[in-house]
Amino acid sequence: MTQELRSVEVPEFTTVRDLAAILDVSPIDVIKELMNNGIMATINQQIDFDTSAIVAEEMGFEAHLPVIQQEVEEEEEALPLMARLYWMSQRTTTISPRTATTGSKSMCGMVLAGSMS
Repeated sequence: MTQELRSVEVPEFTTVRDLAAILDVSPIDVIKELMNNGIMATINQQIDFDTSAIVAEEMGFEAHLPVIQQEVEEEEEALPLMARLYWMSQRTTTISPRTATTGSKSMCGMVLAGSMS
């Protein structure tokens, strides 16, 4: 009969004491599990996620990294590519003698400003 593992979020690096708090067990029990796996660690020692996951699994937990949600930039707030290129060209103090051409239009900053409207 298999026991259902409880899911917990464990950071990439944590201390033995913090792992014990996440698992809601005694730090001594975590140290015992570490010693059973051949790892000598103190209560304040930092351990990585892989080690934490092994200890958690042996204690009846399924460890996973916390999901980091990145802020998605909205399209309305983002500058169009042409505007960013023009803005970047205005920040330079020298004008590059090289210009790229596409068909018959020059792609330097000055022409981009005129073609934005």
